[in-house]
Amino acid sequence: MPVTLRDLANACAVDTSTVSRALRDDSRVAPATRAKVKAEAARLGYHPNLAARNLVTGRTHTVWFLAGGLEAPQNHQPATTAAKRVRECGLDLLVAVHHGDRAAHERLLLRLRQHLCDGALVIADGLDLESDLLVQLHADGFPLVFVDRHRADLDIPAVSSTNAEAAAELVHRCVAAGATTLVNLFNPGGNTVEDARSAGVRLAAEQLGLPVVGPDATLPATDWTVFASCESDARGWARRRALRLSRAGVFDAWHGDLPPGSVVHCADQDFAAMGALAADLLLDLMAGKAVEPGLRLVPIAGIRRITGD
Repeated sequence: MPVTLRDLANACAVDTSTVSRALRDDSRVAPATRAKVKAEAARLGYHPNLAARNLVTGRTHTVWFLAGGLEAPQNHQPATTAAKRVRECGLDLLVAVHHGDRAAHERLLLRLRQHLCDGALVIADGLDLESDLLVQLHADGFPLVFVDRHRADLDIPAVSSTNAEAAAELVHRCVAAGATTLVNLFNPGGNTVEDARSAGVRLAAEQLGLPVVGPDATLPATDWTVFASCESDARGWARRRALRLSRAGVFDAWHGDLPPGSVVHCADQDFAAMGALAADLLLDLMAGKAVEPGLRLVPIAGIRRITGD
């Protein structure tokens, strides 16, 4: 049987309220009594019931990082940095993953409404975009901050990358490398990141006086350049169209080989900076500080030029 607060009080010949205060280093308890209680707690192996304590204080000293999965760097890298940042403040970050399962997603949001944590960082996916529970959490004043993707209809602080500017720069660099026909694989309406990137491609193309076509356009065999959020989107589109991938602009990573003469420009996001800023905003909200809603943009880390041998 676990040692209870009453067991510890009996061993110290004091009442339970004195033991509780002594374990919290309350100055109303004499130093000698505090030392005696802590020594007896160590000897008996007493551990406080944090769930009961949380009912009294209304705080769990934890925050959640809610995401659909952790495989992609835009998910696990911000979580890693945010965990370090909240730990510096004496808090713990717990990762809650729903893997796109609607029932699991709703259950996690219900847990937030039940205050099983003090605040949450959320990477919004399709389930979050349509969830009434997320709207209710916001209405309740529960501390929330979006990371990377967000809901534009909610006045919740959000942190993302300079996606539109980065996509526009990808266009300029690809055009400098010979691009004339631009294929936009970004999916406006899919999420806020795709919206921003698609807008960036179209703005740059308009400035340069070049056409932008969609993924179903009829194209010549070689005279095209594709813009996509990731390598798999670009390669998959070219494979389905039986086209040779010659030029592309993508985000975050390119791992595979390229045909000779091919050029890819890859924009690397600074996920660590995004996670740190999002954690700081959430900590301020949890501390009761005034935090303006809206989107904060973190500059991309850089753009790499990758060529085929």
